Amino acid sequence: MDERKNVLLSVISPAHNEEDNIIPLVEAFDDLRKKVRYGMELIIVDDGSTDKTAERTRALKKRFQFLKIVSYSANKGKTFAVQRGLDIAEGKYIVIFDADLQFDPNDIPPMIAKLDAGADLVAGYKVGKYQKPFVSKIYNFFGRKLFRVPVRDMNAMKAMRRKVLEAIPFRPDWHRYIVVWAHKNGFKITEHPVKLRPRTRGKSKYRGIGRIFIGTFDMLSVWFQLTFARRPMLFFGTAGIFTFALAFVIGIIALVLRYGYGIGFRPLLTLIAMLANIGLLLLIGGFLGEMIEGLRDRINRIEKTSHRHERTVPEQKPAFKKNASSYRKTDNRDRKPQREPRRNSPHRDRKPHEHEKKRYEKPADTPKSQNADSTIIPAKSERIQNAEIESKDSETKTEMSWGRKKRKGGRK
Repeated sequence: MDERKNVLLSVISPAHNEEDNIIPLVEAFDDLRKKVRYGMELIIVDDGSTDKTAERTRALKKRFQFLKIVSYSANKGKTFAVQRGLDIAEGKYIVIFDADLQFDPNDIPPMIAKLDAGADLVAGYKVGKYQKPFVSKIYNFFGRKLFRVPVRDMNAMKAMRRKVLEAIPFRPDWHRYIVVWAHKNGFKITEHPVKLRPRTRGKSKYRGIGRIFIGTFDMLSVWFQLTFARRPMLFFGTAGIFTFALAFVIGIIALVLRYGYGIGFRPLLTLIAMLANIGLLLLIGGFLGEMIEGLRDRINRIEKTSHRHERTVPEQKPAFKKNASSYRKTDNRDRKPQREPRRNSPHRDRKPHEHEKKRYEKPADTPKSQNADSTIIPAKSERIQNAEIESKDSETKTEMSWGRKKRKGGRK
């Protein structure tokens, strides 16, 4: 029996130097697969591990048919790993499950049940002791305030429909904002508690103060994309008008100091000119951004129209091509019209000569003699007949030419 038929659930598990967790991870999902009634697959993405993560996964793949592996040499991050796992996933539902086993696979079936009930994304929120509670609380607080997402935790285990993940832009470290992009795209989001277990094997990959700065800048980047990417003039225009207003106020202050108190301060003029130039550049940037956004919308519409046309229009068979002779017989558009004789022509009403009639008439069949002793007169050959007709034609043309000369001489 092929266990990969009718796959409903695809679990993507990014792994980086998790050789000690691979065997328990696969065995845990093997137990889960035996409990559920739908088909599922586990995709382990080896994100440039330097240990034996890939070797152990390939060894287990021979025993477990529901297991898949994606491996590459460079460490490109969790977001890239999720994207590579999605490329080979077959399921309708996608679950992102870390290979460190800090989450419990038994929490997946209730999340799938909520997807069956109509939800597009089920965001888990951690229940248990967390090693970095302060950083997580600050991150989730600003996420709720900036993006207004209706969830308590944006960075736990998530289950979603495939279309949700396909509509998300994949940029480095943007896997944290899957919930944000799903909310922005109008998908239905709900929550579910997930157990958080302590890590027992391996080392954590998210450590150090540098991760705080990276997360902060990523959050600002996503906020800018969602707020101003579709309306660039809102950002650049507002900043440009504010800069122009500031230059105008400083200019009034400079005039009052110069003509009211007799104090001339040249650096103020330099500051005014600089602010005016900055404001002008910001406004120009806003106009260029609007033009680029208009072109992007047009390209998106063309792509959607082409994809829709490819899905709806069936493949047409090539039409039957007629040969050249049929076109000559049926198509009269390229045929030149026959020239009518002139009204004053002397040959307009001329009747054909006897030899012309014989030339175009079909010769009658020679009757066979009923008497066997009667002699049969051999018919003239075709060559002799043609020679006689040509001689008569030449005589006729000569007579016609003499008649023309006589008429011309009489007119003169």
